[in-house]
Amino acid sequence: MDLTIEELSQDPRTAAMRVCLAHGGLYEDRPDPKTGHQQRCHDGANQEKWDGYDINEWIRLCDCCLAVPMRSGSKWSPFFCNNCRPDIVASERGIPIGRHSMMNRVAPASFTSMFGAFDRLEDWKSHRVGQLTATGEDPTLTEFLDANSNPHTAVRDLVAWWDAPDSADPDAEDE
Repeated sequence: MDLTIEELSQDPRTAAMRVCLAHGGLYEDRPDPKTGHQQRCHDGANQEKWDGYDINEWIRLCDCCLAVPMRSGSKWSPFFCNNCRPDIVASERGIPIGRHSMMNRVAPASFTSMFGAFDRLEDWKSHRVGQLTATGEDPTLTEFLDANSNPHTAVRDLVAWWDAPDSADPDAEDE
C-alpha cells in the first residue's frame, strides 16, 4: 500500500531512513527505540525475524520509479506502487510484482525463472538509483524523494531495460 507524505511525516522512523545508493533499498541508520527493529538494505535476512513480519522490512520504495514509499513486511507486499503496477502487469514481460508466486501467476515449474527475475529486478533498482542520484553519501529518504520528483518515464524505462539483452549483465555499460 502506498504511503502518503502526511503518513511519512507523522512516523518518527522515517527520519532515520536512508536510501542505499548501491542497491536502491531503504535502511535505518539506528534501531527503532520502541521495537529495537532496524531495517537494513541487504542483510535483513541475517537478523532474527521480527514479530508480525514475514520480511524484516516495514517500508520500501516502488521498485520501478523509486519515488513512492510503500508499506512492506509481508510476503504479499507488492514491489510496485499503485501508479506503476498496472502498466508493469500490462507489459507482459514476466516482471514479478511481488514476493509470493501466487502474485506473479507462476507455476511451480517456473520458480527458477521467477527467482532469476527477482535478481534482475534488483539489478534494475541499482541501475535506476544510479540514474537518479549523484555519487556520494546515501541520502535520507526525504532528500531522495525530493530529488526524484519526476518518475513518469519509469515504467517505459524499466520495460526497455528489461528487454535489452545486456541488462542481465550488471557490468554492462550504460548508454
